[in-house]
Amino acid sequence: MFALSKSKTQKIKNKKMKQTASLIRKFSFVVLSITLALASCSKKDSGAPSTPSAPFAGQYLVIDEDETYTLNVESTGGNNFQIRNFGGFMNVPVKATANGIALTIPSQTFKNPNGNILTVSGTGSLSTKGTKDDTIKINYSISGFANYSGDLEGVRQ
Repeated sequence: MFALSKSKTQKIKNKKMKQTASLIRKFSFVVLSITLALASCSKKDSGAPSTPSAPFAGQYLVIDEDETYTLNVESTGGNNFQIRNFGGFMNVPVKATANGIALTIPSQTFKNPNGNILTVSGTGSLSTKGTKDDTIKINYSISGFANYSGDLEGVRQ
């Protein structure tokens, strides 16, 4: 039978350990490279805000019996947004919050330069039929120097 000396046996073991370590390093490098490549990939940025209120953000054409106007909905971060040109008559932004497709306009009081006070509140929703085919519906109440309850419906422009 053939017998190897202890030093020869040790050299073979060392060589195998070096080969195994080299193989592990190469494998680790490949895995790390793939991980970095995948991590650097991201979805293309559409430029739209990525906040929960983002689905509401945009301009909506509202056609009432008496007038036509554009309702501007802007995200202000998180689930908050503001509505400009609310009802076609508000010259200050009305604050609102989103919860999924539902919106809430908490009671807000405004004072005009003549000292007249107006309070606005309401609820609404966003319905989506397809890309750029969204409809916003808002039921609101106004009280103060004018008392009125109404609704509006606008289609995204």
